[in-house]
Amino acid sequence: MISPELTKSIFVHSGALAFRRSRNRRPRVVFWHGIDASVDPVLCPEVFDVRVFKKQVQFLRRHYDVISADEFYKRLNAGSFSGREVMLTFDDGYANNLSVVEPILSQYGMPFTIFISTDNITSGEFFPTAVNRLVTIAAGLEKLKIPTIDKVFDLPNDVERKAVARTISKIMKSSPLNQVKCITRDLIDNVSDSGWQELKRRFPTLRPLNWNEVLQLSKKGNVTIGSHGMWHICCHERQQGDVVRFQLEQSRQLIEEHLQVPCDYFAYPYGNYTDHSNSCVESFYKLGFSAETKTRICLEHKCILPRITGYIDLNLFKVLLSS
Repeated sequence: MISPELTKSIFVHSGALAFRRSRNRRPRVVFWHGIDASVDPVLCPEVFDVRVFKKQVQFLRRHYDVISADEFYKRLNAGSFSGREVMLTFDDGYANNLSVVEPILSQYGMPFTIFISTDNITSGEFFPTAVNRLVTIAAGLEKLKIPTIDKVFDLPNDVERKAVARTISKIMKSSPLNQVKCITRDLIDNVSDSGWQELKRRFPTLRPLNWNEVLQLSKKGNVTIGSHGMWHICCHERQQGDVVRFQLEQSRQLIEEHLQVPCDYFAYPYGNYTDHSNSCVESFYKLGFSAETKTRICLEHKCILPRITGYIDLNLFKVLLSS
């Protein structure tokens, strides 16, 4: 039996990929999170290997027309896509978007958009699921106490630590925002202040941008800053409507105050959305982006445009782009 990897390789190198790319001419949006040279796939799954990223960028440069968010919006409204367009986006707002991503994309003259969670930019605190993994897996604890959900987890070995981290992540992603904040605080309280600072020092690739760095990016000319909410909020049914609206409206206002430029675009953290959140996006932004991996752009749903994730498997990335 032929392996999936070999199948993808044959497809990519046989000419079938080029044929399908020529037939499926439609705009696409791609998203990553962080990009760095040293990546821990367990503790930093949001951070992508820069070596593969460079190969993806080179492939995009050869076969597609990379355009800015404003140009994407303009062509979407005018119905004037050529079918070669790709918009590049990065979620959360990692510091390596400035130190690693921007120099690479500027080298090729490629515009890109970063969707930032403004509370993390202001505070410098790591994103909630990163806090979970660092404390649960990397801190070397034997027990983990989460009073907010009345749980004490035993952590006898690495296998169990990873399993507990997955459990807590699922809880956080399905909980209301206030509960997520409390769980995040509980996690950090399991280690000393110095212990938490040491964990953050050990994993600098997870550090968010600060406002000075966001301003540097905004002034580059090829970077658009969009909103990812204030506190990386999951816009699912369990979130209160007024909380969702506040998060989406206030994050846009903060970005505009700090950067003195319009904030017209929003991306949903974790991709969750509801009719209410969609209505909020329509009220405050020109376009909204989901995390659904689809290639077909539906003009009727400008608040939940799909995006293709930047898979580390280069051949899979090429195949999805051609779909």
